[in-house]
Order: sequence, then C-alpha cells, then structure tokens
Amino acid sequence: MLEFMKNKILIPLLILGALAAFFSFRYAFADGEKNKNTVILETVMTALNRAHFDPRKIDDSFSVAVFNKTLNNLDYRKNFFTQQDVDALSKYKYQIDDQISSGSVQFFDEMDGIFSKRIDLAESYYKDILKKPFSFTGSDSVQLDGDDLQYAKDEIALKSRWEKYLKYLTLSKYVDLKKAQEPSADKSEDKSSKKDAKPKTDAELEEEARQAVMKGQDYFFKRLRKLDADERFAIFINAITNTEDPHTDFLPPDDKARFDESMSGSFFGIGAQLQEDEGNIKVVAIIPGSPCWKQGELKVNDIIQKVAQGNDQPVDVEGRDLDDVVKMIRGNKGTTVKLTVKKVDGSVRVIPIVRGEVLRDEVFAKSA
Repeated sequence: MLEFMKNKILIPLLILGALAAFFSFRYAFADGEKNKNTVILETVMTALNRAHFDPRKIDDSFSVAVFNKTLNNLDYRKNFFTQQDVDALSKYKYQIDDQISSGSVQFFDEMDGIFSKRIDLAESYYKDILKKPFSFTGSDSVQLDGDDLQYAKDEIALKSRWEKYLKYLTLSKYVDLKKAQEPSADKSEDKSSKKDAKPKTDAELEEEARQAVMKGQDYFFKRLRKLDADERFAIFINAITNTEDPHTDFLPPDDKARFDESMSGSFFGIGAQLQEDEGNIKVVAIIPGSPCWKQGELKVNDIIQKVAQGNDQPVDVEGRDLDDVVKMIRGNKGTTVKLTVKKVDGSVRVIPIVRGEVLRDEVFAKSA
C-alpha cells in the first residue's frame, strides 16, 4: 500500500530567476565605458551558454526568430509599427546573431527609437479621433487578433486602423450603457429609483461611451509611458531567452520580486486571478479555498469596475494597469476590500471580501 507524502517542494521554474544577484554584481563591477544594456546582454548570453545543457546555435535562424518575437511582443495588435518601419528594421533580421556575439544592441536602439515616435503618433491619433461622434449606421468590420493582421502600409493606413479600433470600443461601451438604462438591466438596485429617470438619447449615450473610451486610452498610454527603455530592453532580452528556451526568462527587479512571491506559494489578498481584457479587468479564475472562494459572490468572467478600501470611496479601475489594480486589491490580512463588479448578465454588484492568506498549490510539486 502506497502512503502519500505531504511534503511540498518548490519547482524551480526559471533558470535566470536565480541570477538577479549575479546581474547586480556584474552591473556594479562592469567596465564603466560599457553600455548597461551591453553588460546585460553579455551576462545573459554567458548564463545561457553555461546553464543550458545544450545551448541553441546562435545563427541566422535564431536571429530571425528574435526579430519576429521582439516586434510581436512589443506590438502584438500592430497598432504602432507600420510596414515601412518593419521594412526599415529588416536590415537587422539576419544580423542580430552577429550583434549578440559582439555585444552590440544596435537593432534594439533603432527599433526603440522608432517605437517611441510611434507612441507619440498613436497618442495624437486617439485624441483627435475621439473628439468627433461616431456613426453606427453603416457597415464596417475590425480585426482584433494580431496573428491575423498585417502591418498597416503607412501612417494613413495606421490612423484608419486606430479609427476602426476606437469605433469598436465605443460601440461596445455604447451597447453596455444602452442595456444599463433598461429597467431590468441592473437587478441589484432598487428599480423604483429608475422609474422617473429620463432615458438618455442615443447621441448622449454615444458621447458618454466615447468619453469612457477616451479615459481608458488615457490610462493605456499613461501605462505605455511607464514602460521605459529599460523595460522595453527586457522585452528584447526575453525574445532572446525565449528563443533559446521558452521556459527561460530574464527578470528585471520588479518582475523578480513578483517571481519570488509566486515561488513562496502564498500571499495576502482575495484569491482571484485577473486578466486585462480590452481595458477591462476580468476575473479569469478563483483559487479554491481563498477568501473570495469562501465568500462566494465573485465569479469567473466578472468585470471589476471599482475598488474600495473598506468604507472609503470606490476608485474606478477601468483602463488602469493590471499590476496597479492587483496592488489595490491586495492588502493586510483581516482588512476588507469592496469590489464593484459587472456580472455576465449585465447586473452590477458591490462585493465585500475580507482579505486573507491565499495558498497557490500549483507552484508546488507533491511527492509520493
């Protein structure tokens, strides 16, 4: 008869996750004339060559994979780079392997310069487009899956893509607002309070929806501005490490801190796994045994609209950075967080949850 052991052993998920101290050491004693990014690149490649059992050959095919991964990870929806930009950068497509060997970061520097300019351009696009009302009477279509999109030919085509994308977001918000003012839309509120409320016109709903999308885009670009050159360089380095091995990642300091927490197997919060979805914060999983699982009201696919600390005023989280929302929801054990959520049926509820310890069994291995 087999007897199951209850001992739990942490799984070593990432090889480079343990090298943060090594990186810090290298930064401190690196040649002062060397660019910091060059030092990171050299250190990562040294770690890959020494730590991997069978390091992949750094050749032209490796270079092409890194090129494509970097652009895709930085601009999956193809809302920033144009085909002209990609054509200009394609001169590096078969040179990244040579640059890696020589410690050059020329490809990244040029790509990052173009991307920074495209952020400025896209920001001007959305502010200009959302000033004017949309008409929803015509026939139009939009592709949201980046895998099925080609890069916009030029800046004119790129602006057209932004127009369709923002129109889609506004229409989606408009439909939500239209449903919300119907008597049966919000089951959690007193319907009698809506009897005398005058329904908003389609034009008023369109304007409200457009302003909501504007607010969401303001938050999105604010987050995008927070993604500084160091973090974009980390995206490039991860394109290299993931091409070498999909389970190997380079972790900047903030990501390393989150990794350490995940490896500890526990934290204080409510136990809901969240995901950013078109500017919304959606619940994608409830951890069994967690505070929100015990409370029972929060469900998968709920959209978190507002977060309040105890009896404080709720804060609108639409369009906010996922990490910022997670920080707002987590807190000290025994404290209460109140979530205003929109249910799948369109109803809106305020759910109070007392924070507690959340155990994540998936980061453990069990032996028998």
